[in-house]
Amino acid sequence: MRARIRHRGPDQGSTDAFGACVLGHQRLQVLDPELGYQPVANERGDVVAVFNGEIYNFRELRRDLAARGHEVRGRGDTPVIPHLYEEYGPAFVERLEGMFAIALWDAGEQRLVLARDRIGEKPLVWTRLHDGTFAFASEVKALLAVPGVRADPDLAALDAYLALQYVPGERTGYHGIHRLAPGSTMVVDANGARADRYWQPTGHAEDLTDDEWLERVRDEVTASVRARLVSDVPLGALLPAASTRRWSSR
Repeated sequence: MRARIRHRGPDQGSTDAFGACVLGHQRLQVLDPELGYQPVANERGDVVAVFNGEIYNFRELRRDLAARGHEVRGRGDTPVIPHLYEEYGPAFVERLEGMFAIALWDAGEQRLVLARDRIGEKPLVWTRLHDGTFAFASEVKALLAVPGVRADPDLAALDAYLALQYVPGERTGYHGIHRLAPGSTMVVDANGARADRYWQPTGHAEDLTDDEWLERVRDEVTASVRARLVSDVPLGALLPAASTRRWSSR
């Protein structure tokens, strides 16, 4: 499974067994190259997690956790995850600002928690095998490496893709392989698998002038870009030139 998604994180990787749960990951080093390795754990080692993405408010979270007595490894974003879970349970995800797909194992409760960011920037797919095994990954190609996972096409989903250029909802194009919806968590334990939405987009009207709207957009975009520039390695931005095409019918 890891070999099929090595392109997502070519710098480091591991497969680690924690009793009934096995976690594998591939890491792209962006923050804290030396101590940001995965999986991450709490002080006792009974809550462990792997993570794909970036948490933009990790500095504030680290300060809050330190004030609560937690010893958070390194200086990056990933190690805050198990400690946040200790404080808030599965609702910890509501305190994260960023793009992420998270898998967390709570050995004490024998509970797997999956979480996906609010808009669904980071992918997370899952399936249940005939023997009851629950498998998950960042891409379908990793799941197809699991013995017993079938690649039976979901014709209704493929029809939707041809019509819309995407597959709506939680389908993936394969029968039995599902996506965790954006803004959702899934808890898997002895009682089964339960998915819940922790966030949904909402809109509200404001009576602002054009200049006020322009200032609001400028402030929000500037803050958003600044949050994404935190890195311990060189970074760059690709800004493709816009192209204009004119179409006419006769």
